[in-house]
Amino acid sequence: GGFIHTVELDEERAKFAQDYANESGRGHLIKVLNKSGNDALASFPDGTKFDLVFLDADKSGYEGYLKTLLDRNMLSPSSVIITDNVTFGGHVQKVDAATGKLPESVISIFPQRSVGFYVKEVEALAKFNNYVHSEPRLSAVLLPIFDGLHVIKPKV
Repeated sequence: GGFIHTVELDEERAKFAQDYANESGRGHLIKVLNKSGNDALASFPDGTKFDLVFLDADKSGYEGYLKTLLDRNMLSPSSVIITDNVTFGGHVQKVDAATGKLPESVISIFPQRSVGFYVKEVEALAKFNNYVHSEPRLSAVLLPIFDGLHVIKPKV
């Protein structure tokens, strides 16, 4: 018997998600937290352990969320963390390893009205991927399916 805690920053979407969970007959097992990922993690008491963590939203927050989970000891040896979109259509692999920046030739293909968002997300994901594979407390595999998935486990 477990519980699902899900985080949604947008109030309208959070209400919709909780209403949908309640209508499913399983609402008592599903809690939608209407707050940021950082605030949600901070709201859990010491000793909280997660069996499964799925990150699929604020890409620039992935590294901080994972560090919080590790530093607060919120993962058990059997925990699994899955992060979505870690290749971002293959663009993450184009980030210059020395500078951590996307080359202009890649930036120019993003929609002009949202280029800043895309660049920030892709560069944050490249930094996150490097962190995951250099963090000695983790073991991970990057699956190049769809937009890329990391499957991460704490080392025992």
